[in-house]
Amino acid sequence: MRLLFLFLPFLAFGQIQKETFFFTSIEIDVRNSLVGSDVNEPAIDGVLNIGFRDHSFQIQASYENFKAIDFYSFGIRSGYVFNPEGNVNYLLLGGLSGIQRNVDWTKRLSIGASINGQIEYHLHPFFILTRVEGRYRGDIKEVIPSVYGGLGIKF
Repeated sequence: MRLLFLFLPFLAFGQIQKETFFFTSIEIDVRNSLVGSDVNEPAIDGVLNIGFRDHSFQIQASYENFKAIDFYSFGIRSGYVFNPEGNVNYLLLGGLSGIQRNVDWTKRLSIGASINGQIEYHLHPFFILTRVEGRYRGDIKEVIPSVYGGLGIKF
């Protein structure tokens, strides 16, 4: 019962939801951070997003920096927001990105295309997010799945 009282402030603040706002968020790739992959040991793969939401529409610019494998990405994602008035939002986003790899076998700019599913829980003015992404990466010509977790703030 005491635990319930600890969460009451979160529930009360979470009910206040602006439908139109600018935001910024940071994310990390959970798998790369915890276990790594075929090409890297566990390391931080960070993403910075800046965007705008108007009811059911969202657009954002993103910058990803994965220093462990000299991977940098910048792009734009946009899509549809389900349940924009609630404190739990679901998003379906599509995106295009430029990918820069600074390794011996490629130093050129490549193109990426992605489809993303995202879920957010809003605690005014902050929100917690989880994003699942499938991205076609032109640098390696494969679709790579990723799961990101992060925090954001609304303005």
